Amino acid sequence: MEYINPLFSDSGKVLKDEQTRRKRVRNEKNGRAVRSDKTHSIKFPVTPVSQMKLRSHLRQAKRLYPHKNLTQTTFNTLLLRYGMNHPEIIKWNQPYRDTKVYMHTKILKKEYEIYFGPHGFSVQKNMSDRKAVHHIILSVLSWLERGGTYEEIIQ
Repeated sequence: MEYINPLFSDSGKVLKDEQTRRKRVRNEKNGRAVRSDKTHSIKFPVTPVSQMKLRSHLRQAKRLYPHKNLTQTTFNTLLLRYGMNHPEIIKWNQPYRDTKVYMHTKILKKEYEIYFGPHGFSVQKNMSDRKAVHHIILSVLSWLERGGTYEEIIQ
């Protein structure tokens, strides 16, 4: 006995599978380009002292640059970018402990692939991305405390 509705017959199932396969192929062929400003979020652990330092430095930077729309995440990202572009100031032997309290950075996907990709800092130093970001940001903070300027970081 044959079904009237082709969805219940085997040939209908083949037809339906063929239609979904065509849709997938069409989407892969005509896929949209990846945005150039797509970001990659990295969270890194902070101690209460380093969290307090990051927040106080953000407030100082906001006072110096009121026209910039600075949030904690954007400030952390600026610190990370400065550290990635100036690897000579990074101290890789700082103590690291996962405190389960995190702050965030959002670097561009391109930057992430360059600095944390297959030949990036975390692979070269044999550590996780979070640990590498932690070392970079705290190194830039200590550089600021030794006499670095916000002007170099915030451009």
